[in-house]
Amino acid sequence: MFENLDTCTAYVDGTFYQGKWGGGYVVFHEDKIIYQDCGIGIDDPELNSMRNISGEMSAAMHAANWIDRNVGRWTIVHDYTGLAKWVTGEWDTNKKFTRMYADF
Repeated sequence: MFENLDTCTAYVDGTFYQGKWGGGYVVFHEDKIIYQDCGIGIDDPELNSMRNISGEMSAAMHAANWIDRNVGRWTIVHDYTGLAKWVTGEWDTNKKFTRMYADF
């Protein structure tokens, strides 16, 4: 279905509301939405303490998985600086989920 696409861009974000975190993403190719998804996170004290950041990390990982399976090359656009800095090693990954994210 998407085999003719060379690259795409995913926009990700997270949220925290009434004790629950979640995240979502939208995948664009040029100016067209080709996929979107969102979800509510699991109840975990560490993830809950990170609030909306947990949702943004989760959305980035889900977006990367979807794009890898369906398109190939991609760019992820996010607003939380930590998403890039954990991956590059500029920031320490001192929590279980940030380590998992950076390893991903």
